[in-house]
Amino acid sequence: MHGMKMWFANLLKYMIAGWLVMLLCAPLDVYAVQGGKTRILVILDCSGSMYAKFGKADRITAAKKILVHLVDSMRQVPNVELALRCYGHQHSAKEHDCKDSKLEIPFGKDNADEIIAFVKKVKPNGWTPIAYSLNEAAGDFPDAKERNVIMLITDGLEECNGDPCAASKALQEKKVTLEPYIIGIGLTDKMMKEFDCVGRNYNPKNEKDFGRVVSGVISEALDNTSVQVNLLDEKKNPEMTNVPMVFSGIPAGKSNSSFMHTMDKNNTPDSFSMDPNYAYDLKVFTVPPVEKKNISLKVAHHNTITLDAPMGYLSVNSSSSDYNSVSCLVRRAGTTDIVNVQNINNWQRYLSGSYDIEILCMPRIRIKNVNVNGTEPNKISVPDPGKLEIFYKGDEVIGSVYVLRDQKQEWLFDFKGSIASRRELYLLQPGKYFVSYRSSKSTNITDTRSDNFTIFSGGTAQFKTE
Repeated sequence: MHGMKMWFANLLKYMIAGWLVMLLCAPLDVYAVQGGKTRILVILDCSGSMYAKFGKADRITAAKKILVHLVDSMRQVPNVELALRCYGHQHSAKEHDCKDSKLEIPFGKDNADEIIAFVKKVKPNGWTPIAYSLNEAAGDFPDAKERNVIMLITDGLEECNGDPCAASKALQEKKVTLEPYIIGIGLTDKMMKEFDCVGRNYNPKNEKDFGRVVSGVISEALDNTSVQVNLLDEKKNPEMTNVPMVFSGIPAGKSNSSFMHTMDKNNTPDSFSMDPNYAYDLKVFTVPPVEKKNISLKVAHHNTITLDAPMGYLSVNSSSSDYNSVSCLVRRAGTTDIVNVQNINNWQRYLSGSYDIEILCMPRIRIKNVNVNGTEPNKISVPDPGKLEIFYKGDEVIGSVYVLRDQKQEWLFDFKGSIASRRELYLLQPGKYFVSYRSSKSTNITDTRSDNFTIFSGGTAQFKTE
């Protein structure tokens, strides 16, 4: 036993040196703010079954020894606070108290002696209200802004008809804590599977293995695995920024983490921390978006994720205020998929490449293979429109307006003049047009009348029906 004690003390001594460097230098966790803490809540099972044997000692004695060494060693680790919650220690098993759970030592800067003293004197007694304890733990943390961690040490399953899985999920969805760590004592592998939905579970087989597991869990809880996303321009420099991006977790059900890509004060992509226990899909919402799938993060390392995302600016401009509400359809050149709908007189950033632009004026303007790159913004000018004024003199009419392009008539729109509406106004691009109409009462096709007219920018063409 003395050898195990010395081994654990030496291991923690070297781990603490590493923790000091990581905690001082590592970037922020997604649950933390600058200068934040890591808070670790230990939930200790003190139900009556903890008197059962675990190797040469009983379960509660093994747990106490490990926790005392752990808490004592953590005094030297900066920016870390510990707290202790116990369950099953206030009432006997005969009382069947399913609310026997209490935060005995709250979070604080210098509470190590209090935790150690309580751990040494606490005596197992009652039942195992795991779900209730997890639900109550939500109020044990001062706030949800820091990196909050739960380490649950238990020798049994839920005994109070609670749902530990739902309790854990609620804590994570509210971002109160990271996924809890569950350390079993004397449980079978089959019993430990009941905790798969609660968090990351460990099942040490003896006291020495228990020490290794606890130190490993603490090490992982304190590790800030950092991530930096490099968005490369045409010269392969990580200088693209100011776009939203979303990390989708695998397995399904893990909450997404969304960020606005940012450059730090040194004009390099800013870093942040993420849980390294999952693979991620990353989607960066450039226009169109770029993706990288099944990203694995290396624990306690700075991970750089690189995507090609060269971007340039495109605008479609008109000096006419009449076109302020006109939109443009933007497609990848040679495809039918619309990547964006852009308003006239607005700049928009696109991935570098060729695009087909369709301007939704009358008639529509289609421009193919418009080049976008990061060298110089591409500015497309649209001719100012003119106006077509139609006056209805007599009977109700039905008719159509065509544009003449390359000696061909292209249909634009239908009109239907009535006594109630004696005048209509349309915005049209400069060019030559053709109109065809007849009285709605006519039964003779030869009553169709037609005429040509020309539209000039800023001008008005008038047409009167007979």
